[in-house]
Amino acid sequence: MPDPVRLTAPFIFNHNSFEYFLNQLPAENIKDTVIVLDLSLLSNITPYTLLNFLILCNYLKSLSVTVEIDFCENLKMLSYFKEWGFFGYTDALLRNSGSQQSPQLLQEEYRDILVKVMPVRQENDIYEVIGLLRENLNFSADKSTDLAVVISEISQNILEHSDSSGFVAITGRADKKNRQMLNICIADDGIGMSVSLKEKLAYFDKRYLDGIAIYKAFFEGISRYNDLGRGNGIIKTKGIIEKHKGKMSLRSGKAKVWGNIAAWQIERVLRKRLRYMPGTQVNIAFPL
Repeated sequence: MPDPVRLTAPFIFNHNSFEYFLNQLPAENIKDTVIVLDLSLLSNITPYTLLNFLILCNYLKSLSVTVEIDFCENLKMLSYFKEWGFFGYTDALLRNSGSQQSPQLLQEEYRDILVKVMPVRQENDIYEVIGLLRENLNFSADKSTDLAVVISEISQNILEHSDSSGFVAITGRADKKNRQMLNICIADDGIGMSVSLKEKLAYFDKRYLDGIAIYKAFFEGISRYNDLGRGNGIIKTKGIIEKHKGKMSLRSGKAKVWGNIAAWQIERVLRKRLRYMPGTQVNIAFPL
């Protein structure tokens, strides 16, 4: 068996640095290899990266890869992952984990709102997520309703379009302008948007289907179903987030779009030819 391939996570693990982390994967067939996901340097992780990391672990396992997560001496981060329930949703192995620190009180940076991996397998799971947020946040009725609509619309897409289940992860923290933001990631490891919309995209170049699917969903509300009102979920969600001056990004397959942008600016912010990830991942920053 060849030597293990080690992917090292950066100090700050967010939606941008995740792409660099993913690019460390070998370009050739990795079946039957051992891949070590090194979190020894990690100090800060966002909900988006937490769920993408979880999906990556499970995706590599599906390729007959032996996946090991190595925290080395980073026992603080190991305790966070346990507290968040991360290991309840993956069979990835813990490497060098003989001396483990039991998860006690987390530091305030991770207790601002809530950090927890929550499954989306049925409609009741969506109601549970919304209920937890309403218990923890002192929002106005209008803002609370808008936030519930955002979570419900995106989560419902997982149940109806992904042919899989998904996850939600949430936390609150300050952004670069020192605004308090609620960071939400809603992600799945399903078929992805280009496969879901393949019948509607049959006339497009297959090499660019991920980017085209994101564009069509993000700006035109295209849906795999023809029922009246279908495809409005992402459009409605984008409008609510823009109303509250929040941010939203969407990644599926090998493409990603982010920011509050006009359709004519799409080529400036649509990233294509990324490393493949299964499913669709939606990242939302909602002002508190």
